[in-house]
Amino acid sequence: MKRKRCVLISVVLLLFAAAVLAVIFSKPQEDTFDFSVLDVDNIHSKIETITDEPYFGRLTGSKENNELLEYIKEEFEALGLKPAGVGDTYYQPLSLIVPKTENDPVFNLMSENNKVIRELSLYKDYNLISSMNGGGIDFEGDLLFVKDKLFSIEPGLIKDKVVVIEAEELSSSEIGYVIENKGKGIFCCADFENEGRQRKYEQQKSLSMSGKTGEAIAAGYISAEAYEYLLSYFHDINGEKEQTTNIISKVTIKADINYPIVETANILGKIEGSSDSEKVLIISANIDGAGWGLNGDYFEGAARNASGLSMLLETARIIASQDSLPYQTIVFMGLNGQEEDFSGSNYYVNNPLFSLENSKIVHLEAVGVQTANGLLVASDKQDDMVLRDSIIDKSVDKGLLVRKSVAGACAVSPFAEAGVSAVILYDTNITYNVYADTIEIIDNDYLENASLVLLNYVESNAYLNMGEGSLSGWDKFIAVVSSPIRFVKNIFSASTDTASSISENGSVLRTSVYNSLQLLISSLLLSIIVGITSGLYSGYRNKRKRLGSLGPLVWLSVPDVLIILLGWKISTLYGMNLPAMEEILPLSNFIIPMITMTIIPSIYISRITFITVQDELKKSYLRNSKAKGFSGRRIIFSELMPAGMFKIIDSLPTLMTMLLGNLIVVEYLYNYLGAAYYLIYFYSNKAYYEFIVLVIALGLIYTIFTWVIQLIAKSVNPVKQEVKK
Repeated sequence: MKRKRCVLISVVLLLFAAAVLAVIFSKPQEDTFDFSVLDVDNIHSKIETITDEPYFGRLTGSKENNELLEYIKEEFEALGLKPAGVGDTYYQPLSLIVPKTENDPVFNLMSENNKVIRELSLYKDYNLISSMNGGGIDFEGDLLFVKDKLFSIEPGLIKDKVVVIEAEELSSSEIGYVIENKGKGIFCCADFENEGRQRKYEQQKSLSMSGKTGEAIAAGYISAEAYEYLLSYFHDINGEKEQTTNIISKVTIKADINYPIVETANILGKIEGSSDSEKVLIISANIDGAGWGLNGDYFEGAARNASGLSMLLETARIIASQDSLPYQTIVFMGLNGQEEDFSGSNYYVNNPLFSLENSKIVHLEAVGVQTANGLLVASDKQDDMVLRDSIIDKSVDKGLLVRKSVAGACAVSPFAEAGVSAVILYDTNITYNVYADTIEIIDNDYLENASLVLLNYVESNAYLNMGEGSLSGWDKFIAVVSSPIRFVKNIFSASTDTASSISENGSVLRTSVYNSLQLLISSLLLSIIVGITSGLYSGYRNKRKRLGSLGPLVWLSVPDVLIILLGWKISTLYGMNLPAMEEILPLSNFIIPMITMTIIPSIYISRITFITVQDELKKSYLRNSKAKGFSGRRIIFSELMPAGMFKIIDSLPTLMTMLLGNLIVVEYLYNYLGAAYYLIYFYSNKAYYEFIVLVIALGLIYTIFTWVIQLIAKSVNPVKQEVKK
């Protein structure tokens, strides 16, 4: 009877395995997404159009900006995109404050008879910032040069003067200190002793309103060349050695900065998906630029925003030209007012037109610029790493030039703060809002690379091709084992979200399981080596059970969590206090988590080995071995170690349970991107399919490991073989 039952179970297992293999290795269908439609020259042509004079820099709320909105609307209509704005229109109206600098600023160094000695040019020699407490100025008086000693000079010297400092960046505390002491303005030279002089802040046009409080004074940056000239002029006049503070008289500075409220809009068009899924992929880009400069010049913003907007329009054309519809709705969104502290992003988050919970954002900005590292895929928060890593994994598989990054304050920050999965794609952090950001810096090869990264993600996650052919063998296996009935059915159905969800996170699931296996196996092997070595040494040296064996018992009484927290604290201190060493030897990424997980199992194994050695030493066969003159080394390796190994093998399931329990805490605390980490992540984000996959994956790891250990134990342990007989 038992034999028949075993045969039946074996047949069922074989049939299940055959079904899984058939699904895994079944020939995929041909992709239906046509990548050949991509025309990089079309993107380049659109950048030329958007940066041309008719749109004159596209300052938010300007006539040129409104004309660009009309151009984008016509493009959407020509492509067949449906309105996705307010009231069945393409627009989402909003109002905001846009700083406006007048076109006739003055910054002159005057002679005693009121002739101009040197005239500084705005956006070349200096700029004025509209953020913090920066504002306009009408000044005739003295420049006070204090180098980096602003807070240590006599405060009375600042009164009625414009202060010039040396610092990496201008801060609100420095501006506030000048205001407090009745100064008229402050300029910062950020490149004076900076190797390479790469910042060039003085060339940027500021449109930010961040940090505005109370009274305003002139604030901005001055170029290293202008700074050096002014200091040289001071020494020519005074013939003195350089002092901590130097004063240049007869300086005229005039500039008006106004803050009008303007009416503008975001613009949205959509291609509706073939399913009834509420999930939405939003591809966004900035519309607005920095507007005009001086003497008829304007800020083209070719890379800053025109490149992303042009790539968005080309992506919309490609998807609209496909023979089949995307699986989920794709929204193409042009964000306005982005130069003004991401006003377009903030307004949409506060007034969403699609459910934020069901939306994913991929933002395009500064693409098509040649760099050594390729396209950067950056997330603002750690929760967005799943989306970021999914895009990167799919791109790497296709041989595209791409790498991960972490976004600072950017267009996706408001979305991330609202809990929306959002990433930004960009090639480089160029100096923004400068005259030099022209179409000449755009490279078609990098435009193509960025476009293919985006299209690969769209094809595999938002498109109709969500059936069997679009899933890799591993993803199919994940799908099959996740749910025997409904889950498998949904995998091959375009009317559910399961296929899209699993396909999108398939690479993340695969990588996370691999990372956890790597950590588990490494910790287990290290525990066995350390534990057996320690137990053999202490057990053989201590001929009798003495107080020396209490050490492991004391350690075993310490809760695992306390040891993990101690390791986490060490890891944190190491990363914070030795950042240079962390780059050379990244212990926090793997080594310290592995050692932390190893401690308790090592002590446990050491204790088992110690007791086994003590028991074996009392047996007659060992006394006979010693009587025959066998060396201690031979006794340890030939007699004691095998006995200890048999005990350890029997204890491995218990050890595995211990390690799996610790794995969840370790991965969560150390931000180690393994299966346990994503188990918590997917559950907290209600991604229950992925959660089920990881639960089953961890369960299979434990089950398979236990089966293998039992087989090994039966095959190598003579005691178990005798019992079987």
